[in-house]
Amino acid sequence: MTRLAHAVALAFWVLLTGGCAHYVVNDAQASWSATGGHRFPPYVEGRPDPADELFVCLSFSGGGTRAAAFAHGALLYLSRADRADIGHGRTLLDEVDCIAGISGGAFAAAYYGLFGRAGLDTFSKDFLERNIERELALKALNPVNVARLASPHFSRSDLAAELYDETVFRRKTFAAFPARPFVILHATSMANSAPFEFTQDEFDLIGSNLATFPVARAVADLIARGAGDEIKRCANPRCFLYFLDRSRARRRRWCSMAVCGNRMKVAAHARRHGRRRRS
Repeated sequence: MTRLAHAVALAFWVLLTGGCAHYVVNDAQASWSATGGHRFPPYVEGRPDPADELFVCLSFSGGGTRAAAFAHGALLYLSRADRADIGHGRTLLDEVDCIAGISGGAFAAAYYGLFGRAGLDTFSKDFLERNIERELALKALNPVNVARLASPHFSRSDLAAELYDETVFRRKTFAAFPARPFVILHATSMANSAPFEFTQDEFDLIGSNLATFPVARAVADLIARGAGDEIKRCANPRCFLYFLDRSRARRRRWCSMAVCGNRMKVAAHARRHGRRRRS
């Protein structure tokens, strides 16, 4: 067989396998249980665990690697802050009951939930110090993956999920999360912009089993399907509010046209007229 025939056969094989590429389909829920799966553990009265005397929930926002680094730094600080009123070497991190995260913050939340205190020493090497975007770009340039991305059932978020699964989260699923701290990964539904939590309570509504769902896919979904460029900060420099831009052209600038929008327009009108008088 000639080299040309080999090349044609290889190209045909790449296109054939790529065209069959498909995202991972959730496992169906075999049976329903009010207590099984990734759910917030119920409170038990009379349990002599000092951790139950204080309820602490951490919430890590998005913002890419910077958000992940900030969240990791917060976890490190809490791990070194002793709770003096209890003693016995107990730290504030031991008091954490739940951790919520989205986008970059979800990396730190999920990683700590899976690997615990040992993960505090490895998260920087496994994620923060790496050029994940470059690795993903190189993965996307692989000829096999180029063909896979041509499939209507496979996207860059699926490719990212594979990379995170192999190199960050070590193929862990939601079944690997401990009951405490309870990890809540947040996303936004693209259908109606409603909040969505990766918990079994939410997956019950779609008849799906979260226990076998890869954590990496959830985190990749948070990155790809969060509100993204729809979330904007109000253009009024004195306002600290963010808003969800649902306008058709995505050109909304103010959290409220009646408040900030009106104030900024009046201020701009006053500046224009002031310059005309001086000239």
